[in-house]
Amino acid sequence: QIYPKNTTARTTYFKIGENYENNIGSTHLEMGLTQTTNGEPFIQGNAKHGVPNSFGNLRLQPISGAVTIGETPPLGTNFKLGVDGNVIVKGNIVTKRLYCNATATFPDYVFDDNYKLMSLEETEKFIKINHHLPEFDSGKTYSKDGMDMGKLLILLTKKTEELTLYLIQMKKENEVLKKAIDKLK
Repeated sequence: QIYPKNTTARTTYFKIGENYENNIGSTHLEMGLTQTTNGEPFIQGNAKHGVPNSFGNLRLQPISGAVTIGETPPLGTNFKLGVDGNVIVKGNIVTKRLYCNATATFPDYVFDDNYKLMSLEETEKFIKINHHLPEFDSGKTYSKDGMDMGKLLILLTKKTEELTLYLIQMKKENEVLKKAIDKLK
């Protein structure tokens, strides 16, 4: 059945499918114009099963090119795809820019005076035993389970900052050795 609906002057759409009280348990396809899409046409498929007033499980907005999947509200002007859940891509992702909302603390603490930098001897011993850097998982684990890119980026930054501290230490040691050599001349 088709249910034409015009609940306000700003909302007009057609609903095809089943409709239960307050849209709870509703399974239907909607097409139309609403204020939630700023008057843009939309196509939306719903299978709400107990979720009143939810947005569609799949919503297409052809003018802006926006797509939402899952219980994600319509997107703002800066986004074209919103997904509420995990995404699996079989193939490449090509992008100009990638943003990762990291949940861990960024490692600026490495430069605190009280930071305990592992000695190079301890690091060497760890590498000989484990065949990877401290705090990283093994290559086998990454191959099997994948990797959290936000966590990995933070860890790589931490290791870069630690390398910078090692270089500063080595430069100071080299300056001491250079002065000692100059005295012997």
